[in-house]
Amino acid sequence: MFTGLLQIFRFSGIFITMTVQDLEKEVSKLSPDELSQLRQWFEEYDAWKWDNQIQDDATNGTLDSLANESLRDFDSGKCSML
Repeated sequence: MFTGLLQIFRFSGIFITMTVQDLEKEVSKLSPDELSQLRQWFEEYDAWKWDNQIQDDATNGTLDSLANESLRDFDSGKCSML
């Protein structure tokens, strides 16, 4: 599936390197409750990463061309009110 390496910071300050396959193997060992906790954590983490990406894109101007195109479309009547 994935071949990249992950570096995971442990509370002890030690970095360990593992492949995604290693991580998949460890996840498969989780109890249903632990898997549920991991799923919840990952959903929150993924949303946080997405929010940060949108914020970065808005701050660095990546979204400016899309916003300008949308405003041009609206001004030219290509859009309708919902």
